[in-house]
Amino acid sequence: TCSSRTVCADNGLCDPNTHECVAYNSSYECGKYGDFLSCEDYGVVTGECGSGGHDDCTDPSKNLCPNDKDIFEGVQCNYPSLGVPKNITNWVCGKYGTELSCSHYNGSALVGVCGAGRNEDCKKYCHGWHAIQCATEDYIAINWSKC
Repeated sequence: TCSSRTVCADNGLCDPNTHECVAYNSSYECGKYGDFLSCEDYGVVTGECGSGGHDDCTDPSKNLCPNDKDIFEGVQCNYPSLGVPKNITNWVCGKYGTELSCSHYNGSALVGVCGAGRNEDCKKYCHGWHAIQCATEDYIAINWSKC
């Protein structure tokens, strides 16, 4: 068992619902600008690359999508043992330069992102230059005042 004061082995995470350490096990989702990338089947978003006008996320130093070409957006998904969230928020889009945070939309962990190129390319679920999707608070409780 674990608690908020426990350090889980090998970069693990303490699941606040089960009080068990969840193993670090990352995977990557990659796409073009305007693609809505989701980790909901593979845990939560723990890393992201957004490139803008060029396919910068293929740079091997970024370590997200080094074997792909024309990748403008990439997310690192991790802790799949947390399970698939039962409830997720709608996608929320923002204009360039605006902050999007799960704390503003009754969410907890980040499970999806969209990034645009030079234009308002995120259009499938909402319209904007970037977008997020969050698991709701019943998935993982986060005390945002302590973050």
